[in-house]
Amino acid sequence: MIEKSPLWITQEEGEQIITEILGTRKGVIGSFPKKKKYVDARLLFIDRCTVCHSVNRILLADKTGEEWK
Repeated sequence: MIEKSPLWITQEEGEQIITEILGTRKGVIGSFPKKKKYVDARLLFIDRCTVCHSVNRILLADKTGEEWK
């Protein structure tokens, strides 16, 4: 979705979501001027990704960081 809709999920937010899914969060906080700022990547993940996809579909997917992009 980062490439398909960069206004919905910015590159920074995408990186934050991917690191959260992969379990390697490094304290990155994504931001977009007209959207909420998320201190917790889990909330960002739920807000953006689960609108279209089930949590199970996402968490059970065995993808690399590059594949998530």
